[in-house]
Amino acid sequence: MGEHIHQWVRINLYLAVGAWAETGRWADSLYVQRETMVPATIHLNLGFVARAWIANGKLDEGQALLDELLSSLPADTAASLVITDLAVAYGHLNLALQKPEALFVGLEERIRPYREAGFIRLLADEYWLRGRAEMALGQYNAARTVLLKAREFAEAQEERAVLWQILATLAEVEEACGSTDAAVDFLNQAQQVVDYIAEHAGELREMFLAWPEVQAVLTRKLK
Repeated sequence: MGEHIHQWVRINLYLAVGAWAETGRWADSLYVQRETMVPATIHLNLGFVARAWIANGKLDEGQALLDELLSSLPADTAASLVITDLAVAYGHLNLALQKPEALFVGLEERIRPYREAGFIRLLADEYWLRGRAEMALGQYNAARTVLLKAREFAEAQEERAVLWQILATLAEVEEACGSTDAAVDFLNQAQQVVDYIAEHAGELREMFLAWPEVQAVLTRKLK
């Protein structure tokens, strides 16, 4: 079990810095050990395997695994809290498939009880994905509203790994709406968070800075 935790942690770290090749390598290693996993950890572990595959463009494999996990997830145990992880993974999948209208594939009703009970894990990610979906659908006002909520939760929890992405998306929304000053402000904030992460990333610094999305934030200029 300790080895599985180590691999799960590495997948999380590499996802956070956009190191897709490393993410994929660790995910593949974890997947082949699925038969040795403690049952209570299978959905969480393999949910991140699916996330890694999706990030690496293996969308069919990622969707097949998510569908398998969702179909076998108990609805009435504490372990079912992992529905939030699966929903976020589906969100990444459907945005990659350019299906923003299908974002969480109808999982909102299964997520809601946990949110109403005060569970906020991955809440910033959830709102960020909702904002990206609204933006993709051309609903810029709705996108701004939900992205501001995402920023609020990310800042409150000091979740910088998603905060810079939220701010960068807000800059895109404001630019699309013709609000250049607001776009510049959000982009500057995103750059500041990226700089902070790079300063504290240690051995992951170069991987993080090489991430195309990070480079786009650092080099983008708005007039």
